[in-house]
Amino acid sequence: MSMPAIFFVADRATAEKVRLNHSLPKESVAEWGSVDTLKLSTLWTILTGGSEDPVELMDRFTEVRSSEEEWTHQIPDELVIRLATASPSELSGAAERWVQTEEMSGWSASDGLEVLTDVQRVARRAHQIHQPLFLYTSL
Repeated sequence: MSMPAIFFVADRATAEKVRLNHSLPKESVAEWGSVDTLKLSTLWTILTGGSEDPVELMDRFTEVRSSEEEWTHQIPDELVIRLATASPSELSGAAERWVQTEEMSGWSASDGLEVLTDVQRVARRAHQIHQPLFLYTSL
């Protein structure tokens, strides 16, 4: 069973209230499983071509809410912009490298690209309407 991951565009007050059974508008949501801040930090390193430690990058995800079984984080604006503005070839190349990492073990390149394409859709929406992008996860 995979851990639900909901990427969504909202204001902070709304983000604090989001739960697994939400009523967010479909155009502002991408729902996937088994994506967390470590996997996104690993992706971020790939997108920037940097050598930063993904574990250290996790500190840049602002915790909005947490409990024993649920977490909501604001995704850093820099990562949102990189996702929103990536070309199809950049996204495809990033997906190929991403799924080869230890954190993404068991994922295929097509799975990774499918997730990134959907997350890019909501990242673009966040960028266009000047609202943050959040990640909700739960056990």
